[in-house]
Amino acid sequence: MVRAAGSLRVGDLILELEGEAIDDALVAATARDLGGTRATVWTRGAERALELPPGLALRPTAAPLFLGDGSALGTAPTSEREVEFGWLLAYLRLEGYDDLRVAFHLDHPHDPFGSGLNLQARLLPAGSTPEGFVYVAAESLHQGGGSFFVQEHEVTNGEFRNFRDDGGGQPAPPAAALPVRGVSWHDAVAYAESRNQETGVRDHGWEYRLPTGIAWRVAGYGGDSRAYVFGSTFRPKWLNARTTRPVPELEPVLSAPVDESPWGVFGLAGGVAEWCADEAPNAPGMREVRGGSWLSSDPSDFRVEAVRALDPAATDPAVGFRLVLAPIEAGQ
Repeated sequence: MVRAAGSLRVGDLILELEGEAIDDALVAATARDLGGTRATVWTRGAERALELPPGLALRPTAAPLFLGDGSALGTAPTSEREVEFGWLLAYLRLEGYDDLRVAFHLDHPHDPFGSGLNLQARLLPAGSTPEGFVYVAAESLHQGGGSFFVQEHEVTNGEFRNFRDDGGGQPAPPAAALPVRGVSWHDAVAYAESRNQETGVRDHGWEYRLPTGIAWRVAGYGGDSRAYVFGSTFRPKWLNARTTRPVPELEPVLSAPVDESPWGVFGLAGGVAEWCADEAPNAPGMREVRGGSWLSSDPSDFRVEAVRALDPAATDPAVGFRLVLAPIEAGQ
């Protein structure tokens, strides 16, 4: 899936790459320039053979969105349209604005609780989404919190080493691409503060911080009621967990393309469990940790709603973190 594009559009799909198996190529493509490579691409509603432009940013996905006439509801404002009930994903696109995905659930037309749904979404001017983040339009879901940006994957060893700068040099690939782990809640908060100081985002009313429990959950399931980020059935091979390989092993970020939320956030279910900002419920002085990890095997650990308490000074080898970027006044 194209995340940043030259002549291609964000959301276009690379189906085949010349001379390479697509599974291997998609993962490798996140780390190298494919400019000049011949490819088969789904773009503007059709499959086309073309030469890829330089400077593409790509992400693997196991849930490709084939955008085209067959899935289009029309150009707003449109008349009312009937759609299938169940879990749905609205993909909003307007020239000059960043694309937006909104997941929601539409009840059965004979459901006594009602079958209508009113979604409202605010599009952001093109280029508003920071590199490495995705936009979560929480206000469109009436979740009781403001919208925010969230890192598309966990903070990596390479990113954290730049912050720690202990003179040891950069970790060698692929270690640099592994999620950082064994860091305390205080370490994660300090990392967020360093991003605030380096970027000056507070001068513009924003700040980097750990997600609240609500923000983490919304980033995981969008507006529906799924149990896991990828649906309501647990699939142990779909994420980086103890059961993924014969011998448990932490894998680089973006290695499990099925572990993707409706917003396009990767690794919330597996990889490393993640620190959140909130104090853990019924555990004074402890902090929330959410998500499963490469050392987890119990399906309940990977549920979007799952939460456990951990001492903020603890350095657990299964726990890392990611950041959100949110308005300072949002409390998100």
